[in-house]
Amino acid sequence: MRIGIHSEHIRDTGRRFCVGISEFARERPDLEFVFFEEGFGFSDDRGHAFAAALKSEGFECLSYRPGERISGSYLISDVEQERFAVPKEADSVVAWVRQLPKPVAVFCADDYRAWQLNEICRRADICVPGEVAILGAGNDEMACLFTGTRISSVDTGAKELGVLTAKTLDDILSGRRRADDFALVEMEPRGVVERESTAVYPIDPPWLAEAMSFIHANVPARLTADDVCRKVRKSYGTVAVAFRAKFGTTIQKVIAASRLDVAHQLLKTSHLSLTEISRLSGFKTPQYFCTCFREKYGCSPTDFVSTL
Repeated sequence: MRIGIHSEHIRDTGRRFCVGISEFARERPDLEFVFFEEGFGFSDDRGHAFAAALKSEGFECLSYRPGERISGSYLISDVEQERFAVPKEADSVVAWVRQLPKPVAVFCADDYRAWQLNEICRRADICVPGEVAILGAGNDEMACLFTGTRISSVDTGAKELGVLTAKTLDDILSGRRRADDFALVEMEPRGVVERESTAVYPIDPPWLAEAMSFIHANVPARLTADDVCRKVRKSYGTVAVAFRAKFGTTIQKVIAASRLDVAHQLLKTSHLSLTEISRLSGFKTPQYFCTCFREKYGCSPTDFVSTL
């Protein structure tokens, strides 16, 4: 028996999301879609399927393949051994990303590749997600969470896949199923876990969208209102008035709400400790995090997790 998640299922989930985060693409005909490959067989399958799915909806899809579009070496061993390091092709990737029309939505072969692209963009001062929105596949917590801008990813259902595989193996070992009883079991991905790397805000003026992207991309940094004003190169008064008019609240309250949103999502989608979650959400201490969480949701983080 073969158990797996077909590339076309992952492709469809990625395609629906990439188009979904850009539904305002109907008003943005300049939006580009890209598949960021690795050079493995599964990567080729996902890339071809993703491009075909986009084409069927009237979108074109560019592709970056190691050593193909532009020169640059690619260390396959980095991927095989899951070394979280920017590859030697980084300069080539930067040159390639800079020449892409912006904005661009990039679907990566997996989360490791998404982490690399995210880190390369950070070092090159290329705005994620403002200029480059990044989506990975696999929902690997190490790759998606422990990075500058947390990465959105297709949850391929690895846990469910492992449980089904273990049950099938147990059935074979216990005699309930013959070892030569071959069948293909395909599982649908669970969907997309949205994080800051795809938090695109189609709002006016553009600098306000940039401010919101900056806030969501830097939640762990404990931003202040002054940090936001410096980022968009506007006076505090101008930014404060815009936030009040658009969101009905202050800059600092938007920042605080973003911290709680991130914490809430981490509690639902990760297995991290409260200490790690409070740090990644930009809270000074776990105790302060618990207090803020209870004020908004009416229960402690521990009680919330127990209901999942």
